[in-house]
Amino acid sequence: MKTTILILSLVILQSCSTSDDTFTPTLPPITQTGANTFGVYIDGKLLTPRDGAFGDLGPSKGMRFFGSSLLSPTSYYEIRVNDFKTT
Repeated sequence: MKTTILILSLVILQSCSTSDDTFTPTLPPITQTGANTFGVYIDGKLLTPRDGAFGDLGPSKGMRFFGSSLLSPTSYYEIRVNDFKTT
């Protein structure tokens, strides 16, 4: 009985895989159409935004855009980029 459970456990564990095992980050093509693509090299390592798991405050989005009103005297634009799938 123990052997059957062990073999069944091994088969189940081997069949589990995540889609991140084959992820190879590449720079997205340059666009002028607003295709919402982003990629950057930082210290020789490529960063591309990827969403994370659903947290307490909602889903962890890989890329967010913030900005203030154009009528404000201190208007600003901010892009926050994260790769929540890797360390």
